[in-house]
Amino acid sequence: MTSKSTKSVPPAEENEALVSIPPDGGWGWLVVIAAFYIFFVSDGVLISLGVFLQEIATSLQCTPSEVSIAGAIQTCCYCFAGPFSAALVNRFGFRWVVSIGCVISSASCFLTGFSMRWYQMILAYGVLGGIGFGMMYVSAIIVIGFYFERWRALASGVSLCGAGIGSTCMPPLLSMVIKTLGWRVAFHILGAMCITCILCGFVFKPIKPVRVRIDLVGAPKRTLSNITEVQETKSKMSQFFLQYNNATYPTVADVKTSVIALLRPSNKLAATRSASSEIMATTLATDVSDHTYSKRLERKYKCSWRKCSMCCYKCSNCCRRTKRKATSKTMDMPSRPMYRDDIFYTGSISTLPEYQKSCMLRPPEVKSKKSVLEYHISVTRTATHHDIEEQAMCKMCPESIKRTLATMLDFRLLKSVSFNLMLINSFTVAFSFYTPFVHIKNRAIENRMDAAIALWLISAIGVANTIGRILCGILSSFPTVRANIVCALLLFMGGVATVASGISYEPWFQFLYAVSYGFSMSSISTLRSVIIVDILGLEKLTNAIGMILLFQGVASFMGTYISALLRDQTGEYTLSFYVSGSVLGIGAIFLMPLKRLKIEDKKNILR
Repeated sequence: MTSKSTKSVPPAEENEALVSIPPDGGWGWLVVIAAFYIFFVSDGVLISLGVFLQEIATSLQCTPSEVSIAGAIQTCCYCFAGPFSAALVNRFGFRWVVSIGCVISSASCFLTGFSMRWYQMILAYGVLGGIGFGMMYVSAIIVIGFYFERWRALASGVSLCGAGIGSTCMPPLLSMVIKTLGWRVAFHILGAMCITCILCGFVFKPIKPVRVRIDLVGAPKRTLSNITEVQETKSKMSQFFLQYNNATYPTVADVKTSVIALLRPSNKLAATRSASSEIMATTLATDVSDHTYSKRLERKYKCSWRKCSMCCYKCSNCCRRTKRKATSKTMDMPSRPMYRDDIFYTGSISTLPEYQKSCMLRPPEVKSKKSVLEYHISVTRTATHHDIEEQAMCKMCPESIKRTLATMLDFRLLKSVSFNLMLINSFTVAFSFYTPFVHIKNRAIENRMDAAIALWLISAIGVANTIGRILCGILSSFPTVRANIVCALLLFMGGVATVASGISYEPWFQFLYAVSYGFSMSSISTLRSVIIVDILGLEKLTNAIGMILLFQGVASFMGTYISALLRDQTGEYTLSFYVSGSVLGIGAIFLMPLKRLKIEDKKNILR
């Protein structure tokens, strides 16, 4: 490409880009409330299995360990559905995925209530429930990252509190329903609650991309017109992960050098996107034409206009409608939330190196106005022409799905020693996580605690977990705090508390254990993304989350089933809690040396 003087105006398609800018407020707070309710329902159902154990085992004439297999399969499918749900969100949007997940999870609860055999419950509650709740949960996680940047830590903390409050309120409420109406009616009520989450899905409106005007200072690294050529070169590679991983695609900042304005925002857009409306520049001298993508596809649909002039009037109207249909399809540019490197990041973006770099690139008087947008384009991967064309087509596995799966399931990340330690920790946490939730109530009742008091042990875990999420979220906003050390210490405390929980079965001691366990387990859910970014970098976050979900699915299945099996073999819960606490405490140790390994990895790369 020949260089141009800075005074010349480059072509429209060479100095603009389409990006989805988070509102960072406004309608986004309704999205937070909707996500809160989804977390309330999904986590409340998952955590409340222990309330149903004895009743279901008696009704279906099976052992409690066999009933717990259904919960183990549900958590396994729940984690395995994560990467595929994210791919569907990237292609079809939040509303469709949440709605389908609500229907599946609701059908799961209703079918579980009608189950007459053990294997029927396995299929209904385990498989269907895991897939449905997984689709709901992942969609709610992604939408928070898509709607917020500056206030993301607060929005994530508030919405994820729904999980803690759900685990607090659901068990006692369901116990009351079981005593009065039976466990089958309780599942039917849960099914009705799941179907109401469809309303939350409708709140998740897609954020339409906005044209961003680019100030070309010198020759750009890549241009939008060259992305197709880049993709064609990548497609010659035989390996799927090398071809479609997001890391192989440039960000908008790679394609263009700096942003100077948003082009023609609507009044609604200017009212809701405060971070964007502040950066409007008055240096625009020329307007822009229709986007090059629409022009490209328009040629595919339109017929010969000269021939049409010889046709009848009806044929001419048909051709005009075909042209308008093609143009309208292409002008409605799709949102691709999974093309953001920070979509799963739940901490404050002010601590990210990418955001700090965008602040340093601006003079002090305009830092607050443009640094957020420049950070945004530095973490947003570009969509290819082929990807945009597939939006108007019906294809089984389009590029938007392939890129998400290739990014989240890229096993090459296992070559990193520090990430392998994080995987071991995630495995141990998932292995131990559900044992107290499922068995703490029945263990207390077997040791002569009043059932009315033992019921509130699970709620105590939920309350402490909610408080812990808030406090850990506040800690993550301080750049000097080492998240891996904080998380390791809290997890180790939870492991020790679980091992020692059988010392006394007095109510005060059991509630003390429940509070300490709930508080300690809140650290990993809040600080995990912060630790990943700190050790691996922001561009590896999505890949790491995808791999961790797979390992968590296997670990949660093993942990839930083994704890129930040990109970049946020994006749008591002591060994189940010993094993769970020991695994959790040992896994916490693997988080300690992550910083040191990160420094050694950098030294090896330099060598």
